[in-house]
Amino acid sequence: MKWYRRSLDHGDQNAKILIGYLYLRGNGVPQDYVIAFMWFSVAAAAGDQHAKRWAR
Repeated sequence: MKWYRRSLDHGDQNAKILIGYLYLRGNGVPQDYVIAFMWFSVAAAAGDQHAKRWAR
């Protein structure tokens, strides 16, 4: 998670959806569908087409 956050801090837009997947699956973080949805929504608002599918 630390590296995804650093990527996000450095402007990597893909990190948003990847962080969402971490929370969706519970990989390295507690599984949390609400936080996953939040990250997918943020990525979708930034124009990520894959995130738009998950943020419905």
